Amino acid sequence: MQEVARSASGFIQRIDDTAKKLDESVTDLRRVVLNEQTLTNFSATMHNLRTVSEQAMGTVNNINALVATNGPQINLAVSNVVFFSQELLRLAGSAEGVLATNSAGITATVNNIELHRSIERIAE
Repeated sequence: MQEVARSASGFIQRIDDTAKKLDESVTDLRRVVLNEQTLTNFSATMHNLRTVSEQAMGTVNNINALVATNGPQINLAVSNVVFFSQELLRLAGSAEGVLATNSAGITATVNNIELHRSIERIAE
């Protein structure tokens, strides 16, 4: 019986020590984490987050409305850009063809201009 009592006493002592440590941990938690300043800061942060979220939703709704009300104009602008790109490619192809078929004439003209400049310099 005495051994059971000693064992129970030791067990009770360990439970008592554990309860004291747990109480100290809760006290530290309240002092460090759950103090008035931290809770106030957390509340302000949550308020700011809610405000930012509402503003973001408003912005998204505005963008959706802008796209919905200007859909035809946006489509027209995009198709105009596509058409312009195609025309620009066609112009580049035409310019390339003009240069290719007239390169001999262009070269001769440039050579004549250079020759006339040289003659003018000599005459001066």
